[in-house]
Amino acid sequence: MLKLKYAVLALILSGCATTHVLSAGERTVVIQAASDDEASATALAVTECNKRGFHAKLSIKASPVKYVFDCIE
Repeated sequence: MLKLKYAVLALILSGCATTHVLSAGERTVVIQAASDDEASATALAVTECNKRGFHAKLSIKASPVKYVFDCIE
């Protein structure tokens, strides 16, 4: 149920032509990539999760350019 919530959130949010953070919570980061580029999305998610002392793990690829990551211990 929680993953469905994040998938819907990721689909609703829109972004620009660069890879950037759409939203970041304590344990979840949603990334909008410039293209179908999982590597750049992962790198940005790692940076965001590291700020909180966690590691990034891809949870959902909501679209070809939107990724939801869990910040895990």
